[in-house]
Amino acid sequence: MLLQLAIQNYATVDSLEIDFGPGMSAISGETGAGKSIMLDGLGLTLGDRADKSIVRSGATKTEISALFDVTAIEPAIEWLTEHELADENEPDRCLLRRVVGEDGRSKGFINGSPATLGDMKTLGEMLIDIHSQHEHQSLLQRSTHQRLLDDFCVDSNAAQSLAAAFKLWHKNKQSLEQLSERSEEGSAQMQLLSYQLGELDELALGDEELENLEAEFKNLSSADETIASAQAALDCCAGEGGGNAADLLAKATGILTALQGKGARLSNAA
Repeated sequence: MLLQLAIQNYATVDSLEIDFGPGMSAISGETGAGKSIMLDGLGLTLGDRADKSIVRSGATKTEISALFDVTAIEPAIEWLTEHELADENEPDRCLLRRVVGEDGRSKGFINGSPATLGDMKTLGEMLIDIHSQHEHQSLLQRSTHQRLLDDFCVDSNAAQSLAAAFKLWHKNKQSLEQLSERSEEGSAQMQLLSYQLGELDELALGDEELENLEAEFKNLSSADETIASAQAALDCCAGEGGGNAADLLAKATGILTALQGKGARLSNAA
């Protein structure tokens, strides 16, 4: 519960301090009376962004503080304790303070300790809802939905059981997707092999034809090497590279002899 709001040098406000009692409080006034300024100032203590334009003309800084009673706000108490920001003297109180300088630089404090705006925003969402500002409407946040649902469940272990079941479901879903992908890949491979087998069946090749095709494939796969060797032998016969005729012919013969084992067509090359 908000107990007190203090504003100094904010926009057109010189100094303002409001104490809130238990129960409902209503603030009314004509347009321009400053109601929205009060809410905007409160928003700054909850981590809203600020710039130097909010500093009152002639002042060096804006300072706003909001005091809360957190006795009945268990999540806030746990958060403050976890982050070592609870007030040891008054653990049921929480003071948020924001200072914005004339240069636009901003500082935040929780119970007198420096705090990031992110921490102030996180804590502020546990302390209050400003229904005119969507960023503070906790009912729109998934974390609030989960907490309300967990609180509604009679069995305190239901959330843990659901989390374990969801984790198992997600794991099995991934396994199923992987198996499905493998099945599709296997089906595609099977179709390719069936097509290739059908092509071979249509050719109806005999043993001799297969041997000829294999020999032809062997010749073609080494065609570049064969052409290079034949060109080297031809160069030797033409006398290129120097040396006497006998040496060149012997070299050419050696090259052609090596080609004999590369196919039936080259068996008589030497």
